[in-house]
Amino acid sequence: MESDYPFPLVACYPVEEETQYRVSLVNQGSDRFRMILKIRDFLKVSLKEAKDSIDQLPLFLRDGLYVDEVDDVVSIFGRDTLKIEDYRDTLSIKP
Repeated sequence: MESDYPFPLVACYPVEEETQYRVSLVNQGSDRFRMILKIRDFLKVSLKEAKDSIDQLPLFLRDGLYVDEVDDVVSIFGRDTLKIEDYRDTLSIKP
């Protein structure tokens, strides 16, 4: 069977756009010093800047993160919690 089209027909399906998220730190958790060190390492700032930023919560961490990148942030800042569901007390994740 010959086609009148010069190229083969292919099925096209709409691709869902991945949602990007904004992550903010809303609570310092139970160990203030450990959280200051995490902020310093994550944002690549000095110890003084990390200490000053934790005094002015909520602290914006990253914008435009995809789901797998959000999981990385949760694993860094939610590590002190007993259950992974408890990260919501420390982080705010919004689309």
